[in-house]
Amino acid sequence: MKKINIINSILALLVIGGTAYAAPSHKSLFSDNSIIIYGSQMANTSKEETIIAFNLKKQMKSYINMWSDNKVNENSLKKSNLIILGYDKSNNILNFTSQPFVKSNFPVDFREDSFAFGNKVYTGRNDGIAFIYPSPYNAKNYTLIYYSNSLGGLENLAKNIKMSADNEYQIVSEKGIVREGKFNKGNFMWKFDPNMDNDYNSGSEE
Repeated sequence: MKKINIINSILALLVIGGTAYAAPSHKSLFSDNSIIIYGSQMANTSKEETIIAFNLKKQMKSYINMWSDNKVNENSLKKSNLIILGYDKSNNILNFTSQPFVKSNFPVDFREDSFAFGNKVYTGRNDGIAFIYPSPYNAKNYTLIYYSNSLGGLENLAKNIKMSADNEYQIVSEKGIVREGKFNKGNFMWKFDPNMDNDYNSGSEE
């Protein structure tokens, strides 16, 4: 895959300005302008990740294309809404989150065997988060990211997430959906806002 020029993409976002203020309709992420990108970096689980992606594709629309992270091309990344699946370091596409500008404004911190969101660290093996975020490759498009702490958690997430027009993120554990809400949005800066969070475990953010 060609090296993606993240910085140019970010500059394009800044020039366009308010494009990312409003979240997309969830329907637009399940259209023929979307592609599912699954991870291939964990050799011992790449087959299972392909199966998870295929099952998600069936849940959505059969005509959505799907590619592994090492085969998707730059043109597809720029023109499409992206549905990205990953756990740990299984998906190279998620490396865009380490770019300085993105990292400083990204609402989730992916860590080793855990992720942090809204002042809470999720360490359960089956904990996972799905959320919508502006695409770093094209300011007119969006990403829908599915991320978990393990392969089993990723499968659990893809099966149980119930994204709707009422939320832009959901967190799932072994117990099911534990919290959901919307972001406080401005340009490329989508931030966690406790006033826009519906925390199913009351008081857990204290």
